[in-house]
Amino acid sequence: METKSKEYLDNYLDSLIESERSKYHSFSADYFCADEINANLCAELISVGQKNSDL
Repeated sequence: METKSKEYLDNYLDSLIESERSKYHSFSADYFCADEINANLCAELISVGQKNSDL
């Protein structure tokens, strides 16, 4: 897991109470798309309003 992802996960886990945190045992981090380039492209399209969650 990349450092930035690990920091994000650690911050999230730190926000949970111990009983909630203990429910999680395994983690993985993947790009929303197949790779970083396409994940960034997708994020840019969302950012500029060309892509949204409307079906």
